[in-house]
Amino acid sequence: MPVPRSSSATLGAGCSGNTKGAAGEARSSVSRRLDYVVHSARQRGVPDKNVTVTKDFSRVENGYKMEAEVCITFSDFEKMQNVCNLLIEKLGSSINISPPHFYHAPEAVHTLRCEVCLAAVENTRQKAQEVRQ
Repeated sequence: MPVPRSSSATLGAGCSGNTKGAAGEARSSVSRRLDYVVHSARQRGVPDKNVTVTKDFSRVENGYKMEAEVCITFSDFEKMQNVCNLLIEKLGSSINISPPHFYHAPEAVHTLRCEVCLAAVENTRQKAQEVRQ
């Protein structure tokens, strides 16, 4: 019975606001986009535990600036592509989507190692039978 592979990708989407004179304007500018990114992920079945939001609010020269990043972990790559395409289509240049970081869950790596070892033993057995004949 084959063990399912558990591969995932983490995608980062960053929103950055222009420098605003009022703190509320800076927060509001980025928060609307941030809420849309999180809402879009949830709407497509991404659980809350797979969404991480970080925000950075700072004072710059004569105003305020807010930057935010949403990291979303997907196990369904088609879903990831759909979310990326939607965000780019709807938010355009006001959002920066970083390339995904792909990885295998530790259980999947262990399973793959076991499968490789079993395949190596089987290959060796077949070679030994060929030599014997």
